[in-house]
Amino acid sequence: MDYEEAVDTAPPGWRRFSVDDIARLPDAVREHEMARVPPGESGDRLVRGLFWTLVYHLEPEKWDELTKFEPIHPDLIARLPERVAVAVDVGAGSGRLTQHLVGRARRVIAVEPADGRHRARGMGGVAAARGGHLAAHRRLRRLRP
Repeated sequence: MDYEEAVDTAPPGWRRFSVDDIARLPDAVREHEMARVPPGESGDRLVRGLFWTLVYHLEPEKWDELTKFEPIHPDLIARLPERVAVAVDVGAGSGRLTQHLVGRARRVIAVEPADGRHRARGMGGVAAARGGHLAAHRRLRRLRP
């Protein structure tokens, strides 16, 4: 979703945040998001444009509440292999996709870079790692014989 679309479609809950909350985002996330904001943008439009990023990083429980009924697309599930040795879910978040991998792999690694977002911890049969692609790479290297 581009910035203008995010501004135009922000739900009423955008008011739960203020411009000051943008400073609470992780540095790399804030820099990435602000790079897509038009010069001179401020105030309410800025908060509306960054609403989903703010919820995702600052209120992970609210994110889970808002997305828990959003299903994984059935075509994606249908295209998953029936049986594999190792499955890796990078960006595992709440574990909605991870749940589908558990029954299809002998070992599942769920990697989530965002603080507070890792809900796959505690899922039976899942090795959870915090971090991005480097954490996944380290976990996979440990699986080598």
